[in-house]
Amino acid sequence: MKYANIEVGTNKLLGWYDDAVHKVIPTPKIEVSKQNWNNAILNDHNKVNDDGSTELFDFRTDEEKEKAINQKIYDDKWNEYYNYMSSLTIDIVIDENTTHKYNASPDSLIVIERKAKSPYLLEVKEIKWFEDWGEFMTNKIELEKVILESDRLSQNKLIEIFGE
Repeated sequence: MKYANIEVGTNKLLGWYDDAVHKVIPTPKIEVSKQNWNNAILNDHNKVNDDGSTELFDFRTDEEKEKAINQKIYDDKWNEYYNYMSSLTIDIVIDENTTHKYNASPDSLIVIERKAKSPYLLEVKEIKWFEDWGEFMTNKIELEKVILESDRLSQNKLIEIFGE
């Protein structure tokens, strides 16, 4: 026979036991038919009712559920922001044969900022910044302005998504 060891008061499943295998079965326990045990295993049920039936149950408090919903909304907003910034592109043209392509995600902007401060960038011919407010070209000297503009754009998008 199969048994479910449960938590007192909630019937939350703590573990499965079989008297053919286990000599000691902790209490409290509820006897469960093989069919209900099989159903519980196949469907990840975590609660055993007094009659031996099983179900998937959300044991979180209302506060925990609300927090999870808010976290999901927050995560979705950050994904929207990151996807938007990643959709913008920046081309750093070194010469006719060499162009480095980046997106405007926060990670890429860090790389571009590092390049702006490196001697490597002395060779840059132009920088093209493509995005929804138009296209412009700049040179190494104006790269800091591009970075500042991307920060402004980033801040505006954050305010648009999250509010002030």
